[in-house]
This record gives sequence, C-alpha cells and structure tokens, in this order.
Amino acid sequence: MMMVTANFRGASCTFEAPKTLHDTKNRVKFFAKRRAVQIPPFKGICGRMDSRVSATSEAPVGPETPKWAALNGPELASWKASLALVEDRLDVKDKEAEGLLVRAFGWGSQLYWRKQKVEAVPNPDQVLASIEYLDEVLVGNKADLTKVVKGFPECLAIEVDASPPDAGLKYAIEYVKADWFLDGKILRTTLARKPKILGNVEDCRGDCKGMCHRCWATS
Repeated sequence: MMMVTANFRGASCTFEAPKTLHDTKNRVKFFAKRRAVQIPPFKGICGRMDSRVSATSEAPVGPETPKWAALNGPELASWKASLALVEDRLDVKDKEAEGLLVRAFGWGSQLYWRKQKVEAVPNPDQVLASIEYLDEVLVGNKADLTKVVKGFPECLAIEVDASPPDAGLKYAIEYVKADWFLDGKILRTTLARKPKILGNVEDCRGDCKGMCHRCWATS
C-alpha cells in the first residue's frame, strides 16, 4: 500500500493512492479524498478571491442573529410593537418588515442618516403617526403606501411635524405642493416614484452645502 500526503498552503491530508491506473475502486477514493482537503482560498494580485481555488470548509449554519435581538425590557417591547405596526399597515411580513425597521432606525445602511441616527430604538407611537400621515396623503392606498416605505424606509423614523434642520413628513409634502406645484393624484404619483423626497431638508439653489442626499436640487 502506498500512502500519499497532499500539502497545500498549510492544508494537508494523507490517504491511500491507487496502485494502478485501472484500480478503479481506489482511484475513486483517491480523488474523493483529495477534493476533501481543506484548501484556504487565496487572493490574486488585484485582491479578489481567486476563482480557480475553492475551499470545502462549511459555512456557518443558520441566519445571523440581528443586532436588535440584544435589546431587552421596554426597548425590546418598543421594537416588537413597531414591527407589528409595520406588518399590520403595510403589505410586508417577517424579515421584510424587520429589514424596513433596521434601515429606518440606523441599524443598517447609513446612506441617508450619515450617523445622525445609529441603532435607535423605534417609538411605536411615532411610527404609527408617520404611517397614518402618509396613508392620509396617499388616500388609503395600501399598495402605494407599501411602495413608498419600501423605497425610503427612513420615512418610518421621520416625525410628521418636524422641520429643517430635521426632516419632517408634513414639511416635505408642503414643499412639493408649494414649490413643485403638485397636488392630488400627481403628488401621489410623484411620491410613489420619488419617496426619498420625504427626507429632504435642504434647498441649496445652486450654492452646494454638501447635503446632496437631502437636497431638493438633486431630487
């Protein structure tokens, strides 16, 4: 019997090699065991993973525990109450509803908040007020309401009556009515197409303030 040890970048395995090219049984075992060697992936010259080499190590089983799961007491109760509101008032369930809250309150992407809101705990009263105001603007169209919130989840964390420098839902709607001369069905259509306008607070009018992600001039 001839034993063979494969060693590649710190990964090794010893197994029996086939005696001849026609030794089918051992050839199958040989190649099966050779493929089982744990080969750590390496990066090419451009820093990307080299697709020609793959490891057979198993990935962690099960979904990653969300950060908000560490909440407890009143904070956890507020999160769960807000989540229930989102599921009840929108056409979303489970993970999708959770994802909207995660982004709305700064537990994920910071493209909009820019560290202004980081891992905040949602207030169910505020979430409900924001949803009800948008529902009123969209004349009770649940499909449009869902589309708007999905397009700009941060609106769930924006208060109705706030005003610049803070974002406010009523301020944004009134701005569109006064400066864009939109109302009724056209306003609702515009809101469904450009839900991010709900987070606008700046109108630089050509004199850039570095707040393009919240500026009416770029909407």
